[in-house]
Amino acid sequence: MGTAIFNLTMRLLVRLAYEEFGTLSLKLGQEELPPLRHTCALATALTALPRSVVKSRIRVMWMQQLEELAQQDEPHTCRPLDLEQAVQQLSNMAEEDAVAVIRHVSLLCEEKAQDYVEL
Repeated sequence: MGTAIFNLTMRLLVRLAYEEFGTLSLKLGQEELPPLRHTCALATALTALPRSVVKSRIRVMWMQQLEELAQQDEPHTCRPLDLEQAVQQLSNMAEEDAVAVIRHVSLLCEEKAQDYVEL
């Protein structure tokens, strides 16, 4: 019973963080809500960055980390806290930078999905 409650709680937390990401994406002018896998990729890439990244470099470094992540085949864990931190980081960025990062992850995820289809 305890495991079931834990799993339900984790799914709820992921859903709430994803809803926050969706709200932010729409606020930034995105026409469609990006899939959850895009949000998880953003969160996973952000966790690999040093905490002391200079604000002016976060866009470039985050996009580079997304590209490195796209080259990996193994699955990654996406925790609710990581999702929340990614949403918070995007919220704190200049709108142009946040949109660029969201578009970049969308492009990379779509390219990765095409790789799987071609196999």
